[in-house]
Parts: sequence; structure tokens; C-alpha cells
Amino acid sequence: RAWHDSESLWRSAIDADPTCMLCYNNLGHALLAASRHREGEALFRQAIALRPERAGPWNNLGTALALQQRYEEAEGPYTRALELSGGRLRDAVANLGRLRVVQGRYVEAIPLLRRANALKPGNPEVVESFRLALKNHGYALASAGRPADAETLFREGLHLLGDDADLFLNLGRSRLDQSRPADAGGPLERAVQMKPRNPHARRWLARAYARAGAPDRAGAELEALASLDATLADRVKAELGVRGR
Repeated sequence: RAWHDSESLWRSAIDADPTCMLCYNNLGHALLAASRHREGEALFRQAIALRPERAGPWNNLGTALALQQRYEEAEGPYTRALELSGGRLRDAVANLGRLRVVQGRYVEAIPLLRRANALKPGNPEVVESFRLALKNHGYALASAGRPADAETLFREGLHLLGDDADLFLNLGRSRLDQSRPADAGGPLERAVQMKPRNPHARRWLARAYARAGAPDRAGAELEALASLDATLADRVKAELGVRGR
């Protein structure tokens, strides 16, 4: 018999053996790829009914639910997949971590995504979710008056990604908040190099120069800032008591 696609292949396999857990699971994958998420969900539930001790179908059920934006429902299947695999199923680790990012639960997301990236480094979706978790939780820590803890997360994000203008900017700000203007200059300069038209990067770099005792460099930054946002530049000049050149 000729099979035209994955769906027809696995439907034929199920017709031949209705107890084939793998067949239901793989057919579910084929339907997810076709954006038929609810149909895929039903097939993963059938696979679980046949082999409830297998972690893979639980993870796939979580994905089918998450793709329908049923995030709270997806938590249980992902967690069950982790339990059944002893935490070794990388996709479940990564998927639960990414779900926590979507939910804004960064404290829970970070260790999961850190582990997922260690198990298989460089997956773009994991790296992007990890970056967001580190940046957003770091920003929350800085806003809560914990700049040293925030700095640790921003540094980890830069180690992960290499170059990220927002992380350089936030790293510099966290060092300023620790009264370390000389240490803040490097990352803020990099943020400006990467995004020269970002007024906020130039504002913080001007502050770093002024606090480090370099008024001429601060003045030059304020002039550059004025060309982007004159109102913001005037506000920073008044704050620092620095004149543009």
C-alpha cells in the first residue's frame, strides 16, 4: 500500500494495530505539524491511556495544550513527563521552562531552562526563552533594590548569548546602582555601540561618565542624546549638572 504522508501512514498503522501507543503518538505529531492541535491532543491522550508510564506522550500532550494557549492545563502533563523521566527528558524540561516564561514565572523558569541548555546547548527557542527569563527577572531584582543579584543574571545572559544590547544596558545600570560607575562604563559603551540611536543607553552612559569623574565624555554623550531626545537630555543635564560641549 502507498502512503501519501505521515498522517496516512500512521492511520494505517493504527488500523492494523489499535493498541500501538507509538502510532497514536506519531500521528499526534503529524497533526500538530499541520496545526491541528485539538486532534493531536486527543491522540496523545489515547497514547497515554495505552502506556501511561511513558514520558513522551505526556510531554506531547502538554505541547498540544500549550499550542492552544491552555497554559494552566499544560503544566500537569509537562510535570508528569518530568516525573516519569526522572528529569532526564530534555524536551519536557525545556517545555516546562518555556511555559513558565510565558506565564511570567521567571524564578521557576530559570533553573529549568539552565538545565535544558546544559543538556543540549544552543537550541534557539530555549536560548531565547532563557534570555527573556534572565533579563526580566534581573530587571525585577534591580527594581526591588537588589542590583548585585540582578548583575549576576545579566552576566549569565551575556555569557549565554555573547552580544545583547539590552543585557549590556541592564548590566551597566546594575553596576551604577552599586555605585560602580567605572565598571558600568564598559557594558554601557557596548550597548551604545550596538544601538547608537537608543536614547536610554546614551542617558545611562552619560550618567556613568559623570559619576566616574569624566565630565567631558559625559557632555559628549549628552550632546548625542540631545539629537535623539532633547527633553530627556535636558533632564539628565539638570540631574548631573553637566553641560554639553
